[in-house]
Amino acid sequence: MRILHITGYDSKKYGGLEQFFVSLVSTSKEDHICFLYEKKPRSLRFVNDLLGCNGSCFVIESLYSVRGFYKFIKFYRQFSPDVVCFHFNRTYIPLVWFLGNTKIVCFRHSCFTLDNTIIDSRLKLPLKYRLRESLFNCFIVTNICVSQYVKKQYESLFGVNNNYVYLYLGVQPPKISNLNIREQLCIAKDTTVISVICFASPIKGLDLFLDAIKGLSESLDFKILIIGMDEKSGYTQMLKENVANNLVKKIEWIGIVDNISDYLSKTDIYVQPSRSEALSLAACEALSYGVPVIANNVGGLPEVASLLYSNSKELVEILHKLINDVSYRNTLGIAAYERYKLNFKMEKGVKKLRDIIVSLL
Repeated sequence: MRILHITGYDSKKYGGLEQFFVSLVSTSKEDHICFLYEKKPRSLRFVNDLLGCNGSCFVIESLYSVRGFYKFIKFYRQFSPDVVCFHFNRTYIPLVWFLGNTKIVCFRHSCFTLDNTIIDSRLKLPLKYRLRESLFNCFIVTNICVSQYVKKQYESLFGVNNNYVYLYLGVQPPKISNLNIREQLCIAKDTTVISVICFASPIKGLDLFLDAIKGLSESLDFKILIIGMDEKSGYTQMLKENVANNLVKKIEWIGIVDNISDYLSKTDIYVQPSRSEALSLAACEALSYGVPVIANNVGGLPEVASLLYSNSKELVEILHKLINDVSYRNTLGIAAYERYKLNFKMEKGVKKLRDIIVSLL
């Protein structure tokens, strides 16, 4: 079976989705699986692992330009896939349908949002989006939603007859390469480490988090690790400049890294402050380390969170409680790991995707 994944995003690290791709290829050795990017993935280790599992990675620069359009047609005809999976850009769905006898699968990695706000009613959905989704669903045989919430949202917006299924991609078991993160960051043994993983976009809600934690007592012994923000981004620089003076020394800006697991292994509390979130693989990773996940009550986060909040006051109250009450924190951590084992092991997600694709042929 020949399977083409049109990724539609800029892969900047060896993150959760990249790990899922490698795991998928490694367990489907009888298939030829190719991942198409517009830019070469930045993690050489990811590319090498993909190729080492007999997967392939192809890059077409300016994929959605006129020149890229013709290059794509040439590549597509040469590869001749049985199944095409679209991830973050669905522009070529009608073209793929036109080009040949193939099954089209569409991943829904995100909630449907407009202006960073989740759309929860068909009445709030502009006509152009309804028409576009209706057109694309004529060609798609299966829509794979990464959480139950996303499945429910898309069915409410576009109808239950469009073959929506939910699939937790899951995350790999804990794997630590550096046991000395705390020491390297000069974090004392008894200091509570709070981690946030996000990229440089308002939708991730880091500005909301930084504003909320102004309410934490200065006497509390905590350190905040902000992981994944592009240091060159103007948005990152703006957030850094606006950090309250009393918090500057309590925050470490880690930047984009491949070894997120090393930081999560030394984390006591994980916070996901997103304005919109389908699920969050980073939050799932935190669960795998037995770290309680505190999340904004939006999208699919209730499916993964240990505790939810709806405003800044509630977030501060939860953090106060968890920083001061280690026993309660540990109890939540044990429950977090059990939730990971039950729902978010990557091997389960890979098997379910494999079963879905086989059922199409």
